[in-house]
Amino acid sequence: IPTRMFKAGGRWRVRDTPHDFATRSGRHRWRPAAWFYDWRFQATDESGGSLVFDVYKGATDWRVHHAYR
Repeated sequence: IPTRMFKAGGRWRVRDTPHDFATRSGRHRWRPAAWFYDWRFQATDESGGSLVFDVYKGATDWRVHHAYR
């Protein structure tokens, strides 16, 4: 589970409990490939700005699927 990340040149810290997108059956709601493990969480940058991120685990690091204001 990510606790901090870099995006668009800024540092972001996870500020809430990440929500995992895997269902009890082990299938994923918006990523059909079994090797993705998806999370949604709010993160805050150094200036206090916050976004909600949908992320997935890539081959070597976390990737942002979408960010919401």
